[in-house]
Amino acid sequence: MLSRVKIGDIEWIDLESPSQEELRNIMHEFDIDPMTMRELLEPSLKPRTEDFKDYLYLVLHFPSIRDGKMLSEQEIDFILGVNFLITTRYQAISAFEELKKQLETGVALNESKDFQGPSERYKYAADLFLELVEKMYHIVSIQIEDVQDDLEDIEEEIFNEKEKEMVFALSYTGRDILNLKQALDPHQETLKSLEALIANYSSSEHKKKLKVLESFYYKLRKNTSQLWHSLTELRETNNSLLSTKQNEVMKIFTILAFVTFPLSLVSSIFGMNTEYIPVTGMHINLGFVVIKDFWVVIALMLLATLLMFAYFKHKKWI
Repeated sequence: MLSRVKIGDIEWIDLESPSQEELRNIMHEFDIDPMTMRELLEPSLKPRTEDFKDYLYLVLHFPSIRDGKMLSEQEIDFILGVNFLITTRYQAISAFEELKKQLETGVALNESKDFQGPSERYKYAADLFLELVEKMYHIVSIQIEDVQDDLEDIEEEIFNEKEKEMVFALSYTGRDILNLKQALDPHQETLKSLEALIANYSSSEHKKKLKVLESFYYKLRKNTSQLWHSLTELRETNNSLLSTKQNEVMKIFTILAFVTFPLSLVSSIFGMNTEYIPVTGMHINLGFVVIKDFWVVIALMLLATLLMFAYFKHKKWI
């Protein structure tokens, strides 16, 4: 799908999942190198910046979110000239659609405050390019806040004795943070190279705007690193609590095994098929009651169990 927005002498061509015919027409209209067209038809594995004679070609990757779940990266290709900007993407991006609506109705960002129209705000295509990248970084900042909220919820659940359930939650959140890091980390080199290259397609004011954009980027990267450290700490805490619970369970089973050991031993002894077994056939006459050998054996078993339990208690194992 192809859409055009005209802002004074500036033109923005936005291509969403373009066909080869649409790309060929745009390449021919703006005299774009055929090699760039081939790059647009195939996904790029990492961000890149390449300076052609009349335009600047950039590839940036941003985290992709669908139905509230962060899945992978989305690629946006930019072709930046002095008075034109071509963007190519393969997913719907709300920030792009909102900005297009604002421009089409003659309302630029913050126009209600500074009363500048689009043609006054966008004197170069680089103005539009920097604003689009900034909007994408704002989306990333919202994603970071969402992940931070997830970590806070996980922390609360961990200390509500739901360590087992949080193993999966930590894994999913870790995947989201990893996607953020993988998408953002390569931007550092791109922004550094862009500072020197963009001068041919903009005015001196863009150097300051680019510095602001770089500061915003480094803030996002720092926040992402903090998320990763928080995730690591929570994972270690969760694993420690799980291990403690497992150790307690194993301790209980071990104690039960040792406590019941005398019962098994005594029952095995008296179950032996020999000619003579002590106590067997014995009767204890207490005058008012006669205790037969069965109850004597039971008493011996209970006594052995109580002695074993008292020993564990003395050692403070239970």
